[in-house]
Amino acid sequence: LLVVALCVLAYWSTRRNNAQLNPRALSATERQTVLEQMRAWLESGARS
Repeated sequence: LLVVALCVLAYWSTRRNNAQLNPRALSATERQTVLEQMRAWLESGARS
């Protein structure tokens, strides 16, 4: 579970850095998708 959380944090920080470098910031739908992915990853990690 801890490894999954670290992967999610690394992925999210990378996306945030890319959004800052990119003129176009993350849209609300992209942010929602990331949150849904994080929730699914955490749930799958808790099940295993």
